[in-house]
Amino acid sequence: PMDANASIQVLQKAKEAGIPVVLVDQGIAAGNEELYVTFISTDNFAGGKSAGERMAQELSGKGNVIIVRGANGSQAGDDRADGFKEGIKETGLVLINEQPGDWVVDKAMQVTENMIQANPDIQGIFCASDNMLPGILQALQNNDIENVVIISFDGSDAGVQMIKDGKVLGTVAQFPDKIGAWGVDYLMKALKGETEGVEKFIDAGTQFFDISNIK
Repeated sequence: PMDANASIQVLQKAKEAGIPVVLVDQGIAAGNEELYVTFISTDNFAGGKSAGERMAQELSGKGNVIIVRGANGSQAGDDRADGFKEGIKETGLVLINEQPGDWVVDKAMQVTENMIQANPDIQGIFCASDNMLPGILQALQNNDIENVVIISFDGSDAGVQMIKDGKVLGTVAQFPDKIGAWGVDYLMKALKGETEGVEKFIDAGTQFFDISNIK
């Protein structure tokens, strides 16, 4: 689902038609669990929280941070941002701004520039997806801002390369190949009527990648 609320109506139609649905990667609004067999994803809140905790550790609990969020309405993006906030709660870090980068480079660059021009005294940035990192890095370069701790989310090949290049501290890696494979497995179970006891949420796990373990 691209939007946690907008997709509910079509899932209701699928249920009425007897079509089983397995959600992968992104979920729908709470309270609609009867509309799908299971939701297989990363625990985005937990992953975001680990990013916040690592940010607090790197900055020794002092400094201003911003968040470049995903698209408005995306449950995965919202959970990552909310988890990050939980991770920095009561650490001494101050969240001074957050704006949606819509998962794309150009928008991420624009909103990052908006936030750093409003307050250039920034020590850390949390990015909701590696996809947006090039835009964030360009915004920092355009404004001659250096030595900002950047933590992202995804564990993509591009994100790993930016860690190797020293441009990004780390990324919370998720495992989309596992999510996709499990999605097929559980859909086949549903088609065979083997869904008794299946959990409504199945976590595919995360791992924090930094220079110490990316090899």
